[in-house]
Amino acid sequence: MFRPVVSASLFKKGCDMSKHTEIDIDALRKIGWDHWDPIGIRQLDDSALRNNAAEEYDTYLLHAAHMILQGATCETVAAYFDDMISDSMALGPPSEAVHRASLLTAEAISAILQVDRASADTHASSNDLRKGKNLGRE
Repeated sequence: MFRPVVSASLFKKGCDMSKHTEIDIDALRKIGWDHWDPIGIRQLDDSALRNNAAEEYDTYLLHAAHMILQGATCETVAAYFDDMISDSMALGPPSEAVHRASLLTAEAISAILQVDRASADTHASSNDLRKGKNLGRE
């Protein structure tokens, strides 16, 4: 199955392109719609509105993923989501329940990025073993 991915290196100017993390946009969207969804796009019947909202969410979710990859805490990322809700979306100050949703979203993104990184590290390690790097051979 084709899974769209976005390279996190796209968000960092001057980065080493050989060291990038691919982010599964479908996984991020699922997290955003399941945990966060401050606009309520799950409930929209109009596909054009739903697509526009999805694109807006993509921007926030990808930025949050990049923040986590750069070492931001989940609480910092939750604060970013809360700021986007109150400022960019103009929905007013987030309630405690909305902040909890922001934090759950940040934690879920962090979890998928850790799984993806662990997978990449395992793959890189097995490639190194095949090349003899860990056995003193090149």
